[in-house]
Amino acid sequence: MKTVLVTCSSGAGSYSIRKGLSGKYRLIGVDSNGLSDGLYREENNSYYVVKNGDSEGYIDDIIEICKKEHVDVIWPTSDEEVVAISNNREITRLFIFIGFKR
Repeated sequence: MKTVLVTCSSGAGSYSIRKGLSGKYRLIGVDSNGLSDGLYREENNSYYVVKNGDSEGYIDDIIEICKKEHVDVIWPTSDEEVVAISNNREITRLFIFIGFKR
């Protein structure tokens, strides 16, 4: 089963994504708010608290989780996270389009 990391677990977009992918993919939720109810939804197989998408260290958090959880796809759902992921050379070397290299 493929593993999908969905960012900004408290956002409305991630809720729809989780509902659509649940049962078909292994889902990893991440959010910068440890109190986010989106992290603890039953659709997530695991979850992590990360730094804000526009913060120093965000990409390091994401890469570490992707390696640990063998993530195949990252689905960023906030503007800050899309920008951080797409502008980071280290993470774009690890990914082919949206799939994580193994």
